[in-house]
Amino acid sequence: MYLIGGLPLFLWGFVLSTVLLWHDTFTINSLSHLFGTVRYKTTDTSKNNWFLALLTLGEGWHNNHHHYMASARQGFFWWEIDITYYTLKLFAAVGLVMLDAPISGSPVTLKAGQASLMVGGDAAAFDTVKPVLEAIGDPERIFHLGPAGSGYAVKLLLNLMWFVHAVATAEALTIGVRAGVPLDTLHAALVSSPANSVFLERDILPLLHHGDYDEGFAMELVTKDLGLAVDLARDVGVPADLSALVEQIHRRARAAYGDHAGEMSAVRLYEDLAGTELRWPALPEVPWPS
Repeated sequence: MYLIGGLPLFLWGFVLSTVLLWHDTFTINSLSHLFGTVRYKTTDTSKNNWFLALLTLGEGWHNNHHHYMASARQGFFWWEIDITYYTLKLFAAVGLVMLDAPISGSPVTLKAGQASLMVGGDAAAFDTVKPVLEAIGDPERIFHLGPAGSGYAVKLLLNLMWFVHAVATAEALTIGVRAGVPLDTLHAALVSSPANSVFLERDILPLLHHGDYDEGFAMELVTKDLGLAVDLARDVGVPADLSALVEQIHRRARAAYGDHAGEMSAVRLYEDLAGTELRWPALPEVPWPS
């Protein structure tokens, strides 16, 4: 927009509209927890409100949504008008469909075409576009997971488990080193045990070798995803005490090191609190032959 219309178009066409949309979304969400009727028992105060549903093209059937979040349809009965869902059905009738397909992988795996894709949506549509998805990621790592929203849900759970592993690994390694076990020996023993994980065996190695906390994924995004995962658990009525604790640890690390700190900043937090840097023993320098 800036290139087309300069600063005025950027401010009015993007900044202002985005801010208004953000506040409108949260306003409707808040009102849907204050006014309306409850059909389904959920773990929150969500309600169905016909006026808000008309105003927002279906989002007002909030209690329905919190009861069954994987459904693309918000209005579950014929009298619950859901214009967004009708629009999606109209698009489908003319061959236009939507799939959610978040990608998982590091920049290295993405460049190598080895990314994983978690896909939610219509199975027939998935089969149609699968060749396109295979051009993006590894064909063996492309999963159709269910109806619309399933891909996003699994992506959140994947990230949640990864950051749980990050906290568990940081805690275990820090305790072991403070107990007098050399880091390289401790790491080798844990990798060879039933407690091994991809995080322990592979993902943490750049940090142990070089102190790389991986700034490719910032802490503000880490805490956003963890918050969404905890919200998902709450919405579907599943206790998530461990997930909530892991989220708080990462929020503490974000507060300590900033929004743009690397995604392994929770490990750094443990290092600083314990006064112990998790690094391999330095390799001896080998002189060049004369």
